[in-house]
Amino acid sequence: MKTEYYKSRLSPSCHKAYDDMLRKFKQMAFEVDAQGVSPQDLMATYSAIVNDHPELFYLSYRAGVGQKMGFFGVTLKLKTSSIFSASQVGTYKIELDKIAKNFKEQTESIKSDEQKILYVCDYFLKNMQYEINNEFNQNCATALVKNKAQCSGISKAVKYILDNLGIDCILVEGDVFADGKGGPHAWNMVWLEGQPYHLDVTSMMGANMTRTEPFYYMYYLYSDDEMNIHKWDRNKYPKCDKTCPNKPINAQNGQQTTNTQRQQKKNSVPLFPDNIVKFSLEMEKQIKSAILKKQPTLCFSTALSVEGQELLDEVTKVVKKVLRQNSAISQFTVKIIGGFNVEITFIW
Repeated sequence: MKTEYYKSRLSPSCHKAYDDMLRKFKQMAFEVDAQGVSPQDLMATYSAIVNDHPELFYLSYRAGVGQKMGFFGVTLKLKTSSIFSASQVGTYKIELDKIAKNFKEQTESIKSDEQKILYVCDYFLKNMQYEINNEFNQNCATALVKNKAQCSGISKAVKYILDNLGIDCILVEGDVFADGKGGPHAWNMVWLEGQPYHLDVTSMMGANMTRTEPFYYMYYLYSDDEMNIHKWDRNKYPKCDKTCPNKPINAQNGQQTTNTQRQQKKNSVPLFPDNIVKFSLEMEKQIKSAILKKQPTLCFSTALSVEGQELLDEVTKVVKKVLRQNSAISQFTVKIIGGFNVEITFIW
């Protein structure tokens, strides 16, 4: 098992500090003494434990190192904390154990590891909500118990589940780029028949915002070459140089999927061909007009770059804004049809 992949990358002199830290953290003790390592090595060791052991979900991302001179030389002290109270940690541990047990029971009849991984992906696509909170949404407990996390929490939750299913899985830290913009990102590598592949469940969630099956399995068991918007230190991680032969038919890479969706949208026949919105400002004007006239419904097709759940959220936000700006009161529902056709119903 590659459960402690990051430990394997540490220098041998750090292994004792790693083991001592791990034992202390499992006991909910957050100060550890170490000798024979540098402050930088000790911080690297702490980071390795955080990445190797998602079950230590309560560990803070913040840690500090102090030092003191003693009879036997310099002693370093690493100090960190828990982001949850002791009672919260106990409750989360019980819930995580139940979740891990449920996954094991539900996948017992599944013979191949590849199908088990697919089952785990489906669970996340159906249940997980992406939410950024740099204090609480970077751990597997918030992800699996509260069903909300950001990429670091999602990738740790994936590792937690696959570790418990006996499937080799590690975290990968890097960057992801889209529309010329990039930022820090985290995903996983998994092993099938001794071969590593990339698995980015967060990006997969982004391709399935409506949570409607059949899902798009973007970044599902991808090779290095297929990870076209990702960047990572390739010297730090195993080489994924093979294409998985058993991908689902809709496991396209990110750029292909984006282009395909845009082409499908371009070729689709608008449901409301006489009312096509091309700009967000134009959409806001139409909504304002409908509200001022107290129309019962407003229907339009959109040529905007957003669609599906993202379009639903955007239209809902604009309706609320225009109602507030015009001191109007109305209940309303927004329905998205075919990804880019909008139907707004007002109750006056």
